[in-house]
Amino acid sequence: MTTSLASLQRSSYANFRLRLLLGFSFLVLLLLALMGWKIHSDYQNDRNTALWQTKSFSQAMGAHVSSQIAVVDSALLHATEAIAKLGEEKTPSAASIRGILAPSNGAPDDNFWMAFIDAQGMGVTSSTNLPIQGISYADRPYFVAHLGPEERGLFVDAPEVGRISKRPLFFLSRRVMTPGGKLIGIVVASIDASVFARVFRNALFQPSLSITLIHTDGKIIAREPRFKESFAAVITETEFYRHVKISPNGSYEHQSLIDGQQRIYSFQTLDRLPLALSVGIASEAWTNGIEEGLTAAAAVFAVILAVMVFSGRFALHSFRRLEESEAGQKSLNQDLRSLQADLTRGEKRLRMIADSLPALVSYIDAEERYVFHNSYYRHVFGADLPAMVGRTMREMFGDAMYLSIKTEVDAALGGKRVSFERTMSVHGIERHLKFQYTPDFDAAGKVVGFYTMVTDISDMKLIQARLMEMTRIDALTGLPNRNQLHDRLAEALTRARRCGLQVGCLYLDIDNFKSINDTLGHAAGDQVLCQFGARLQRSVREADLVARLAGDEFVIVLEGIHEPDEAMRAAEKIVDAMGVPFDIDGPPRIVTTSVGIAVSDDGDDPDALLRKADAALYITKRAGKNGFELHVPGAVT
Repeated sequence: MTTSLASLQRSSYANFRLRLLLGFSFLVLLLLALMGWKIHSDYQNDRNTALWQTKSFSQAMGAHVSSQIAVVDSALLHATEAIAKLGEEKTPSAASIRGILAPSNGAPDDNFWMAFIDAQGMGVTSSTNLPIQGISYADRPYFVAHLGPEERGLFVDAPEVGRISKRPLFFLSRRVMTPGGKLIGIVVASIDASVFARVFRNALFQPSLSITLIHTDGKIIAREPRFKESFAAVITETEFYRHVKISPNGSYEHQSLIDGQQRIYSFQTLDRLPLALSVGIASEAWTNGIEEGLTAAAAVFAVILAVMVFSGRFALHSFRRLEESEAGQKSLNQDLRSLQADLTRGEKRLRMIADSLPALVSYIDAEERYVFHNSYYRHVFGADLPAMVGRTMREMFGDAMYLSIKTEVDAALGGKRVSFERTMSVHGIERHLKFQYTPDFDAAGKVVGFYTMVTDISDMKLIQARLMEMTRIDALTGLPNRNQLHDRLAEALTRARRCGLQVGCLYLDIDNFKSINDTLGHAAGDQVLCQFGARLQRSVREADLVARLAGDEFVIVLEGIHEPDEAMRAAEKIVDAMGVPFDIDGPPRIVTTSVGIAVSDDGDDPDALLRKADAALYITKRAGKNGFELHVPGAVT
């Protein structure tokens, strides 16, 4: 009898211990799954944020570089036109050319300077005191490029250390031709690459960031950090260069050859320039947070595991005492009540962890009824928490919201892990929610329910939308910028072809805008740009698009016109509108504009239409400015 009783006690004790271990194991696995999911989700979110930051930042930096190049090219155009006029009657002297190249305020610009090289490649004079006279530049690419019969326009040369200045430079050049087609020489602008490096350095909002500007021939123009070490470095064997040769923009992840760091990169080539810009963020920018999260999660898990081990050992000890002696029944009952309290506290701790998560956490059984949920349901839905247990998802959310997620619920109950996003109206407020459904299987492999984790990512989506909009608006005038212009012009051309109408494109710049900046200062120049943009908007229809490209260049898109005369009347109205003096600091000032007009053909894309309008603007400039010209196919520009 005693042997049988002892055997029965051992069997009961073993069964109790097995059930206790299974229960604790389930809780541990659930906790590990929740912590692992949270850490992995944070890692993916941080990585996606880093990728989005590089894309937005590369667009902003690319726009800045394009703007600076446009300023220098504007100075080159002015110089080539002025020298060409001198060469109509006689060979221009070095003194007269220097007067054209020198800054109008008399103070040399340390960021870039210009020089004139005659048709034989010999240096004549420069805008600074550099002794270039008599030095041959006939072997330099920026000179050789203009010797052919075709007009190269603006030529951008690869970076190198200046022959005389010994500074890190890259060069822009244009040739000077007489009206009769004779080459007088070239005007070359030497740009100090450290100017861009300083801009990049000031823009580094975190130490793991890198910004790189390259020439598409395969050399680095400017990079931060490590500008000096990387200047003019050849990168033709790098991932960056291979990607640039394949696509005008994109993203990739690779190890940097400059500093050996693993980074996510986004790059883009600059419009109509042999330049490309890349922005990279080192992986440590988001992996460091994961290490901290793992440390914190490990500490929490260790505490909970210690509590569970202690509670389990105590339960086993109490059960053994119960089985060993009926005399200790009263004491054992007390111990069990104590154990129950410990388990309640452990459950309370687990619930506190779930309630502290900024997400909807729940467990739903196979009948789609809530078995467990955290308190975040009250924060998002204003739910009555005690009444939720036992309610179905349809009862909780209503038919419309339930039907929008029914397919994913069925998939989870079918044994699939599901991740998706939905935009829902909750109490009249639109929320963007991210859902994670993880099925729960019993020992036989049958789905008995599923775990849910739902996070509110509305703020993140709103921030993304606002930042994306910022990349499409000019910060000074509030007008659409180059990116938005290109997209909307493409849409207008598509609609025009479908409706059998035309699109008018007006390419404008402000006459003598540089003299405004030089005489009145850049603040006054900014006022002129803002008032100029406002007058353009008032001079066209509300449906027409007014955009600022860069500097003093603007474009107007006239959609749905029937004939070129409509575009010319709009240009005439704009030129007349500039007759009213501009209200800027100091005395009122008359500001005129030159307009190039192009009207779309069936085969035009946005770039082709803009080139036509730009060519017409060039004709207007040559004709004396303050007017407009219509692009005529086949006309010599």
